[in-house]
Amino acid sequence: MTDASTLPLACVILAAGKGSRLKSDLPKVLHPVAGEAVLAHILRACGAMNPQRLVLVVGPDMEDVEQAAAPHECVVQTKQLGTGHAVMAARAALQGFVGDVLVVYGDHPLLTPHTLQALVDARRQSGAQASVMGFCPPDPASYGRFITDESGALKEIVEFSDASPEQKAITLVNCGLMTLVAPQCWDQLARIDNKNAKEEYYLTDLVSLINREGGLCAYSVAPLDETPGFNDRAQLAEVERAMQERLRRQAMEQGVTLVAPETVFLCADTKLGRDVIIHPHVVFGPGVVVEDRAEIGPFCHVQQLRVRKGTKLTVTPDSGPLVHGDSVTPFSGPHPRSRYGT
Repeated sequence: MTDASTLPLACVILAAGKGSRLKSDLPKVLHPVAGEAVLAHILRACGAMNPQRLVLVVGPDMEDVEQAAAPHECVVQTKQLGTGHAVMAARAALQGFVGDVLVVYGDHPLLTPHTLQALVDARRQSGAQASVMGFCPPDPASYGRFITDESGALKEIVEFSDASPEQKAITLVNCGLMTLVAPQCWDQLARIDNKNAKEEYYLTDLVSLINREGGLCAYSVAPLDETPGFNDRAQLAEVERAMQERLRRQAMEQGVTLVAPETVFLCADTKLGRDVIIHPHVVFGPGVVVEDRAEIGPFCHVQQLRVRKGTKLTVTPDSGPLVHGDSVTPFSGPHPRSRYGT
């Protein structure tokens, strides 16, 4: 019998959304956060878990998303008939795969590998047929509520509109990510119906189906600061704010001085050495490496540069918003990326 903790892992990223409320010609997952497409953040988080397979579900005519996802396999969901239907679109691509299938939404760039692994571990450690990610927001609003039993198993996800007053008082709500088990999950997904107002196949209906058939569902609880997705420009700005706060905090924890942190804007790929000092109103574009003990003066806009050890960069009357320094090396090629970056 295979040890559940050693099962292979596959990741399915749902990236077919057009993001119509963004009022943009750019697909939702290609909008930038911290200088990189949202998709790049998701790919990096999933990649850190070393999945055996990684598949993206995209919509028709989304060649730009497929290009950004390369070299990973993309499958097309020809009609958007719900999240359950979207996961089923990946079935052929995962033919023959036996193991955990982590389903991730493409518009959640703040998720970390640690939180994704906790969702997988919740299923493995409980022996459940599925695990679902929940969270506890200050205002549960209209999220689906987690209904659990005395043992802590997840029995049902009740949509807000269908919830009783007692259920609406529950603060543990649905984030939507799930871990399933292949190959049995494909038969389970095929048994979900679309008897609802939108006539769509909802992935969350799997919880009720598994429980009705005598199975077990588990859950994990995500940190609140990792759960925000976005549907409009205001929510995208909130995601950017949260990402910048995270990057600033990480930089300071690693020995960087930010004189006025809230005025410094970092890129996801910015590399900062020890004892670096960054003055107020500095913006980092892609492809910047700042070596130890370098100093970046106020109002610099730095991109595609390696700033060597001990260098001080300043804005001069002649440089405008670009930087000036004695030991600056422009990158002649693309900045190095991780295996799963874009």
